[in-house]
Amino acid sequence: MAQVEVRQEPETDVVSVALEVSESAKLALWDRLPHHAEHFCDVSLRSTDGQVFKAHRLVLSMASDPLFAMLSGSFAEGQQSEVPFESSGEALSAFLQFLYKGTFSVKKAVLPELLRLVHQWEVQPLQSALNELLVKHMTPELCSLLIVDCEVLLVDQLDEMLESYVLENFGACVKTEQFGSWPLHRMIGLLRSDDLVAEHEEEVLAAVMHWHRSGPGRDDATAALLQMVRFALLSASALQSLGSREGLTGLPGVVMSRLAAAALKVHQGLPQGDRWERPDTHDEASFMKFVKLRNSYPYWWADFGCSLRGGLVIAERSGADAEGELEPWAVHIHDQALYIIDGREPCCVLQAGRVRTCWHH
Repeated sequence: MAQVEVRQEPETDVVSVALEVSESAKLALWDRLPHHAEHFCDVSLRSTDGQVFKAHRLVLSMASDPLFAMLSGSFAEGQQSEVPFESSGEALSAFLQFLYKGTFSVKKAVLPELLRLVHQWEVQPLQSALNELLVKHMTPELCSLLIVDCEVLLVDQLDEMLESYVLENFGACVKTEQFGSWPLHRMIGLLRSDDLVAEHEEEVLAAVMHWHRSGPGRDDATAALLQMVRFALLSASALQSLGSREGLTGLPGVVMSRLAAAALKVHQGLPQGDRWERPDTHDEASFMKFVKLRNSYPYWWADFGCSLRGGLVIAERSGADAEGELEPWAVHIHDQALYIIDGREPCCVLQAGRVRTCWHH
């Protein structure tokens, strides 16, 4: 309902009428716009794939100051009946849907492009809606696309959300097609984090090598990333194989060999078996300088690093047949359990339970 106030100026024939429309009436008027969107159109928007969308200069100009400046006549586009947009038809269609209806539907793969379009024209309500949508429907593929395509557009809230998502889903994100194009600073920030979740540190090293092979001229960058890998958390067998790795030359090869050799000394300086006593020359604080666990690794032990989780290592015979400590001749891993072949006669094979160690968080 409208409220009308009539007021007559004293000693004149002038009558002032003030008309105040209720909020519901204002909204109802705007709600009629989508039903008449194709009427009285005075501008067309052309996408990069040739699709043309009719629109109203007034509606577009109300969306943001940059759009108003472009369409008000200050630029050449303000004089043209058809304005080119550097966006696909899908992104431009979703953009217009939101401006006219307040809602939009679009494929997930188009969201990075739509985010760029919204950022370019500073349509704040749509940018807020997109951020909420991305948080709700994030996937490894979408996250990887945003990191590559929208790196300079990410606001603090969205940027923090992407980093948190990658840290929790590192294994899935590094398998995406776009991973090889992630920027160096993003890689360094992720790899140095204690919150990175991985099965073991071998997975982290494999991701660095994959990134190294994904583009030319990355020797210096790869050398920097290798400093973020916690080599002491790798198994001794992995470290030994790195010393003879072929194909990684130049500075990365030198850095990897040096870091692997230093980490191997950490393993060799600790006893194996179930007696996990600290070396006399190290207290726990100095030890953790060499073996700094990520939060997702509950344990570390000499020789196996963080490659297995939980349990108990059998290192002595028990019960009536106990004959002192084992003399391990070989150790094998199967289904996250250890199988120890005793070197004494008569030879026997003992199955270890899940691995346990005293070095933990």
